[in-house]
Amino acid sequence: MIDAYGRKLKVLRLIVTLRCNYNCIFCHREGQVDNVQELPASAYGVLAEAFASLGITSFKLTGGEPLIRKDIADIVSEVKTYGKPYDISLTTNGYFLVDLVHKLREAGLHRLNVSLHSLNRDIYRYITGVDGFHRVIRGIEKALDEGIKVKINFTLLRGLNDNDVPQLINYVVENKVNLSLIELHPVGKGKEVFNEHHQGLDDIKGYVRSKFDNVRVILREQNNREIYVINDNVFIEFIRPIDNPYFCLGCNRLRVNCSGGLRICLNDPNVKYSLFEILSSGKNRHVKVREVIKAVLSVNKLRRPYNTFNLTTSPNFLLKNISNRYGFRVPLVKEVGVGII
Repeated sequence: MIDAYGRKLKVLRLIVTLRCNYNCIFCHREGQVDNVQELPASAYGVLAEAFASLGITSFKLTGGEPLIRKDIADIVSEVKTYGKPYDISLTTNGYFLVDLVHKLREAGLHRLNVSLHSLNRDIYRYITGVDGFHRVIRGIEKALDEGIKVKINFTLLRGLNDNDVPQLINYVVENKVNLSLIELHPVGKGKEVFNEHHQGLDDIKGYVRSKFDNVRVILREQNNREIYVINDNVFIEFIRPIDNPYFCLGCNRLRVNCSGGLRICLNDPNVKYSLFEILSSGKNRHVKVREVIKAVLSVNKLRRPYNTFNLTTSPNFLLKNISNRYGFRVPLVKEVGVGII
């Protein structure tokens, strides 16, 4: 399924709850404000089947904190059974991970994105509002023991966790886990702290290139994210959503919130469509799937890049401009065959 700007839809973010046991100072709540009625686990099977028929191959469960839901393993199983994706991942703050990771693996989960916004216990507690640092570390270790791939999400906050970056990079290299370095986003609570704590990511790129030999730079198709590959087995991904037309040009996702609301863009709250009536109706499963497909096709016509200045849809132009910053061609992830990260 391709939108009017030539962007192929491949990823679906399923926001399974807005409830969370943390109170992070920059949380954007996936662009959602009010707590609403949550869909049952069975609804995620309907969504997975409908979106899979439209070409979705990757599903990400997120929140809030997904592990708060007592039926989270059932949701994973529904997506696995009816979506038959090659990738199911879940984003979590990691607090409950040590207790649930085995059930998640048995349900079919492939990957975890674990938020770890500081390696300093006191700074971690300040950012999240919870003294959970050591529980999260244990959860990461148990996930790795269970054979689940782990990526750490780290939102850079000037004056708070910027000094943690060298230690964090050492940690991911030593433990062979991947890392997403995320630019602070002025959405939700992020607006309140943006001016005080926003910092760009370019200095970290320079640090990585100076610290490690033979760093490869590749370009991920999703949001055209730059990835630095260390030792051929650790991927450091730079997520820069601010005023970045390349980021928007590579957007290949939709969101469905926990009450069935379709969102095409985190930055744009105006374009949305509710699937709640379809999913909560007494109609049989096949009818629900057909009606979800019809709604998604309609909404897809409204998808557009949020940032469009100086934008061209030519892949060669895109790669040329990004590659010029390094003095050599930056290949796409699919060209170097590293698979899902």
